[in-house]
Amino acid sequence: MACGPEAPPNAHVLVRAKNDRKLEDSKQSLWQSVSKGHLADHYRVELRRSDGKPLRKAKVALRYSKVKLKPPAGLSHLESIELWAVLAQEVRAPKGVKPVCWKLLSTTPVTNASQARGRVQWYCRSWQIEVYFKVLKSGCGIQRRQLRNVDRLRRALAIDQVEAVRILALTMVARELPESSCEPWLGAAQWQALWLHIHRKPPRKGQEPTIRQAVMWIGRLGGHMGRAKDGPPGPITLWKGYERLNDLTRMWELCHARSN
Repeated sequence: MACGPEAPPNAHVLVRAKNDRKLEDSKQSLWQSVSKGHLADHYRVELRRSDGKPLRKAKVALRYSKVKLKPPAGLSHLESIELWAVLAQEVRAPKGVKPVCWKLLSTTPVTNASQARGRVQWYCRSWQIEVYFKVLKSGCGIQRRQLRNVDRLRRALAIDQVEAVRILALTMVARELPESSCEPWLGAAQWQALWLHIHRKPPRKGQEPTIRQAVMWIGRLGGHMGRAKDGPPGPITLWKGYERLNDLTRMWELCHARSN
C-alpha cells in the first residue's frame, strides 16, 4: 500500500478489505471497532448486475473512522499505518439476496458523511476501470505491441485508449439507459450499416434502434449468441463486434459515395 513517506504526495489508495486487522490503540479488531461506531448516514447506491438484470438500489448504513493498523504478524519491523475506514452495510436487503457489505480503506481523509459517501462512490466505479483496462489488454492487445520506438508506442496507445473508452461508454449506457437512442453514441453511417447487416434491408427514416438494440447487434458481430439465458455482451465481445462494424461502415460509406 503506497502510503508511506516514499509515496508521492498526490498518490492515494482506496481498497476493499478482505481480512480483519489489529488496531494499534484498541483491543477490538478493525471492523469490530468501526461497526460499533457512530452511524453517519443512510443512503441508496446503485448496484451493477452481472446477470443482465436491471440495476438495483440498495439502502446502506454508513460508518467511518480514522484507524491505525498494526503491521502483520512476522512484519513487526514495519511501522503502523494510519488510514480511514469506511463501512457500508445494506439494510433490509430483498429476500434471497446477499446483503452488501463493503469494507473500504483509504489514505484520503474521511471526516464527514459526505466524504464517506464519496469513497463508496469511488469504489462503485472500480468495475468501470477494470473494464477499461480489460479492453486495453485483451481487446486492443497493448501488451502484444512490438513497437520499439517510444513515440510510436505512445501514438498507438492514444488510439487504443480512445477505442477502450468508446467500448466502455457503450457498455455502460446500454445498461443504464437501454431505451435511449443510439444516435449520440453511433454515427448515422454506423447504425445504418449495422441495421442493414442485421435486417438485410436499409432502415426507414426515424427507424434508428435504441442503444440496447444496437449494442446487442454489435455483440452478435463479435460472436455473442443472444440466447435468453445469456446476459448482455461483454466488453471483449463488443470490441470484436465494433471492429467488424468499422468494416461494415466503411463499405456503407463507399457504396453511398459511389451512388451519389
